Amino acid sequence: MSERWITIQPEGSISSDGSEWSGKIHKGSENKLAVIFYGGGVAYNDASAQATEGFFIRNMKGLEAFGKDGIFSDSKDNPFADWNIITIPYTTGDFHVGTGDYTFTEEDGTVVTRYHHGYTNYRLMMDAALKELNINPDALLVTGFSAGGFGTSFLTGDIIENYFPDVKNVTALVDSSLLFYTGWKTVAKEIWKAPDKIVERIASGNVTIDNLRALRADHPEVKILFDCSNADEVLSAFTKIMVTDTDMMLTAKGRNRFKLLLSEMIADLLELPNSGVFIWNLPGSMSNMASTYSKHTIEAGDEFFTESFAGHTIAGWAMDAVEGKVYSCGLDLLF
Repeated sequence: MSERWITIQPEGSISSDGSEWSGKIHKGSENKLAVIFYGGGVAYNDASAQATEGFFIRNMKGLEAFGKDGIFSDSKDNPFADWNIITIPYTTGDFHVGTGDYTFTEEDGTVVTRYHHGYTNYRLMMDAALKELNINPDALLVTGFSAGGFGTSFLTGDIIENYFPDVKNVTALVDSSLLFYTGWKTVAKEIWKAPDKIVERIASGNVTIDNLRALRADHPEVKILFDCSNADEVLSAFTKIMVTDTDMMLTAKGRNRFKLLLSEMIADLLELPNSGVFIWNLPGSMSNMASTYSKHTIEAGDEFFTESFAGHTIAGWAMDAVEGKVYSCGLDLLF
């Protein structure tokens, strides 16, 4: 990272295991701002919230891998390199919308608390970051990858309403965020303790489309973008355990299940005015089925601006939308 990155540890912020939490800001030369939500799994039921490992990132250790490449890069090939940036790291397992504590007792009698304070951390970080940046941007991009994409869908409207009600050029980019689960509303209310407005918006097993429909209704001026690889290995694995309550083993059936869910969501999303989709395909790496599965997320890696699909990079497609040209790419990869 360049010296233009500054770490901020807002007073009152916390990771799910009780350790410290912090974000970063990047002071750019353009009067434009990107708010970027990190990913890192999810606590979607009691078992995943109570698990000692896996499912979601619990503290800041290991997050150094994020924030250097892709949309964060200083490369001249990254069209967002000179933007101001606020990062919202993710260590709370709650898609960035939690405000509460989740306490349980382990088999040995130990009482453990998970701090699902994603929403609280985000608001504290925004308040502190904007004091440093002191910016009234000409353009605003709200984006995030994986769990951060869910955060983007949940919170773009919140960012507009609380911080930038007068900014006219707003783009929301959701990178690789689709998980079908019928219990989302209960999880958001009882485990994460999300604000009522967020809980009430959940109407189905697909919170991403629920949120983007609400965003379109509340803020018709926002340009909505969604990208995903056509057989995302991580989303397929999570979808399997969440739908079947078995395991995360990747199978051909699981791949086909995810592709069907993705196709259905894209059809719904493209019904929303001023929305664009980018379906891409880079090899996966998680299993011996990697050749039939595809990579999870793209904006935090340099493929964001180096890999071209049908003549377009994800970065170029996103910048086109910022500049008013919203379109879709790669839909043929769905079938």
